[in-house]
Amino acid sequence: SDGLDVFVLCALSCLFFLPATAAPENRSSGAGAQSSRNEQAAERIKAEEESVDDDWKTFLEQSKKSYAEGNLSESSKQIESALIAAENLREGTRSDAFLRVGEQFLYLKQYEKAKNLLEEAIRLRRNVPGFRSIASANALDTLAQAYARTGNLDKAKKSEEEALATYEALKKVDTADYSIALSNHANTLRNMHSYKESEEFFARAVAAQQKIDKHAGSGDSVELAKILLNAGGLYCENDKLVSAKRLLDRASKIVRAKLSPEHPLYKLTVKSERVLYKKKVDQLLKNDANPYREELGEAVTRLGELYEEEGDPSQAAAAFKQAIAIREKLSSPDSPELKKVQNRYADSLKKMSEN
Repeated sequence: SDGLDVFVLCALSCLFFLPATAAPENRSSGAGAQSSRNEQAAERIKAEEESVDDDWKTFLEQSKKSYAEGNLSESSKQIESALIAAENLREGTRSDAFLRVGEQFLYLKQYEKAKNLLEEAIRLRRNVPGFRSIASANALDTLAQAYARTGNLDKAKKSEEEALATYEALKKVDTADYSIALSNHANTLRNMHSYKESEEFFARAVAAQQKIDKHAGSGDSVELAKILLNAGGLYCENDKLVSAKRLLDRASKIVRAKLSPEHPLYKLTVKSERVLYKKKVDQLLKNDANPYREELGEAVTRLGELYEEEGDPSQAAAAFKQAIAIREKLSSPDSPELKKVQNRYADSLKKMSEN
């Protein structure tokens, strides 16, 4: 404190004894220096804030990368760090952060956290002008998925309807966001047992995404595969297995060409196919007194392959054993198809013993 007083007194005394003509020039120079220092400080603070603002994005990208690699534990760890960083943001930038972090929590099946973050993101967005936008429509659709996964189907339906109305009002029906929103709405209707309406929305979603993919000129997209998987699940659930197989076969072709086996969507595709073929085998056995048919043999073999792909050698071996019994009745002992199934059976038994 004494040192500061001395500094101030010295400064004042120096100014007091300056010639009258020199004082204004000196003050101007001092003001300019102070202004420059203020600008530098402001730029430094802004840079620091931008650095902090980017922290959540860095953690989010790391979470997404780990998720794509199938490392869900690391993905969860990184998204928690992203949330902490997002909570420290200024209110003006918090909405977008909460939306994107909440969406990642949704992928990681942490539905309650996702719902709370997405509700807050929507609340913040409604408080500013220009709420009706693509970003808000995306947020409403994502929030609807959180509602659906926490059992709030009525809220999910209402949020999806608002999202779809927003896309349509903005004439943004030629985007993947819109086609995915149609598919999500179809899923909610399916869960509400409104099956006819659900089929109609799935058909609209497939048509919309196919149009987008055709315009892009890059072939069938992963977004289309997601819609086909969901639609195939609806038909499978209602025992419309021919339609289900047509949709799931197409989805499987896309996913296997574009994603690694570790990707969650790849694993979901395999599971969906396995559920379909299990139903098909059961249906064939129930509806036909003759258990030795080529169609059944092919279905059981494929079921074994899918169990094997899921890492379940015990179920795979059981299916291959059944397939061998069928093919032994239908073909000669040296049939290539029979040999192939016998080898798969032996591989499954070996994996069982290793485990």
